[in-house]
Amino acid sequence: MSDRVLTAAPICGHGHLTAHVAVLDQALAVLMDWYELPPLEAKIQLCAWAVRCDVSACELAGALVNGVCLGRATAGHGAVVRELEQLLRELPGLQASP
Repeated sequence: MSDRVLTAAPICGHGHLTAHVAVLDQALAVLMDWYELPPLEAKIQLCAWAVRCDVSACELAGALVNGVCLGRATAGHGAVVRELEQLLRELPGLQASP
């Protein structure tokens, strides 16, 4: 299943590759540090959410970093940010947190 998810999500749209890599790294760090996901699980989760939200992994990563973490969602990513906030609430283990 994880291989299917990883190949189903487009990685990046147009733009500068270095910027895409940076935002992907930042988003993965958020999932690993703040939500305590192991590295592979963080990658799988990011790609699965990208497929669910019908955006590239880079767009989802940008929504996570800029919209959720920094509170700077752009007009085009508002719906993705809202969906992502709900998906983050549904992560296993967070319900037990204080």
